[in-house]
Amino acid sequence: GTYNLNFSLKRCFEVNNGCKKIPAKVSRLVFSQFSTLSTEEPYIRSQKYLAVKQLLQRWDFDGSIQLLESWQSYLETLIKENIANKSAIAENDFKIKQIIQALNIAVDCFNLDNIKASRDLKKPENNPLRKETSLFQLVADDNYDRLLNLYTQCRIYWELNQIANFLARLASFGEETLHYLVQELAGLQYFDKERHPDNWDLDQNRVEPELWSLFENEEGTKCNDKNPYRLPGRFSKRNFVNSLIRYRSNSHEKTAWQKITESLDKLDYWIEKRNQIVHSAKGVSQESMQKSLNSDKNNNNSKSATKACSPQEIIKEITHISKQTSQIVKKPQSQFIGINNTPLYIYSDIRDWVVSNLR
Repeated sequence: GTYNLNFSLKRCFEVNNGCKKIPAKVSRLVFSQFSTLSTEEPYIRSQKYLAVKQLLQRWDFDGSIQLLESWQSYLETLIKENIANKSAIAENDFKIKQIIQALNIAVDCFNLDNIKASRDLKKPENNPLRKETSLFQLVADDNYDRLLNLYTQCRIYWELNQIANFLARLASFGEETLHYLVQELAGLQYFDKERHPDNWDLDQNRVEPELWSLFENEEGTKCNDKNPYRLPGRFSKRNFVNSLIRYRSNSHEKTAWQKITESLDKLDYWIEKRNQIVHSAKGVSQESMQKSLNSDKNNNNSKSATKACSPQEIIKEITHISKQTSQIVKKPQSQFIGINNTPLYIYSDIRDWVVSNLR
């Protein structure tokens, strides 16, 4: 009856929160596929799909995969025990496998593994996914946008109030913005990327004297101590971008960069706070963020706190940075840069496709 159906949905979500095995009674209710097993099959099936859709409303792609794989496993048991006919579920089983493939691509992108996501998209079994979505154009090969993915994950983690993850992605977004600007403003030529592709080793021999002088004024004479000079962190990278833009002397770039630096100043406190959280293993939420900021301002505990934006304004600031970054490099602004109802890059596309196929 109604009680059992509600209980089955509750157990669906418990699967996502650590339950290792669904009781057989609940499995029969939640994952029942056939009218021969239950006269309420159409209604139960709609409840099962609703459970997956509710997980996806919170961008829980892992939980959705677990739920669907558990359902598949149960159906396979029914077939082995000759309770169900394999041919009767073949078409639906194929569709569920495709849905799981799509959800796995979302998980890959959450893990910043675009190489695996691109490779999976090219598999023959994912041909419908390539045809019916924009994923291939968004992820495959050189189409993937790492900076946009980090920006999008900031929005998602903020929405979910997963602040530790949010602050980690915020820090990555700030650094990746600097990396992107160095690349797009022809700055990679000054770095020893051949021998040290993962480091930012600035080779003074490659840098024009005027540019080096500008950088030295920003960074200090320590940059002369060793050649190549490895940029030690985000402030050194920011100093180099600032010097590069001054050296290029393009008024359009200077104006956009000035707006970016204003937003970066407002975010420095939160990036520093992220580092403190990692080392102290303390919990954090949207509410405690504001309390922390108020305390640090009142007690003069942090210079960056005086310039920090409120927690509720962080998404606005990274959106502003993204828009101004597009301005600097003179590229069209992505349709995924925005607040409120703006689609969430790869993830909205995958969620919409999955939901439309869960019928």
